[in-house]
Amino acid sequence: MLEGLALQNASGALAIDGTPSGLVYLDRGHITFARTSWSPDLGTRLSGMLPPTDELRDLLLGADRPDASLGDLLVERGLVTRADLRETLESVIIDAVIVLTVPLAEEASVTDIRLEAPRSHWAGSFCRVRVDAARAQAATRAGRMARYTVPRSTCLELRDLGRPAARWLP
Repeated sequence: MLEGLALQNASGALAIDGTPSGLVYLDRGHITFARTSWSPDLGTRLSGMLPPTDELRDLLLGADRPDASLGDLLVERGLVTRADLRETLESVIIDAVIVLTVPLAEEASVTDIRLEAPRSHWAGSFCRVRVDAARAQAATRAGRMARYTVPRSTCLELRDLGRPAARWLP
């Protein structure tokens, strides 16, 4: 359905109910933002990049809301560059496309899909991803993840990114 909407240059919020659930914002056939119940939200990702202050923590709580002006605020305050924000948003979108379109778990199911009224997301002024490009990246990343056969419920240990790799704990 996502690819069909892209071909029609559709705009709106594609809502997916089920396990996992998600929302994909489209603007003239391009994905501008996405979120799912099975992947970290934007606020969580940004909180790992930015200095931990009470004000910032409060701002990041609403990072996924379409009407927030978070991106402009973060860039104006010099907390993140436009390029870093775009890269983070693209990562959120690709992860959401993996979760919603690549069957990684047997318990995944869809109960409803609908395109809701056109509404824009603030992230669209920083990031626009073609659906075909997102699907291709999602398939590539999902294939790499599948090679490791790490169960979805496995606890991961965070590591210094200067070291060779992350590892999972049995």
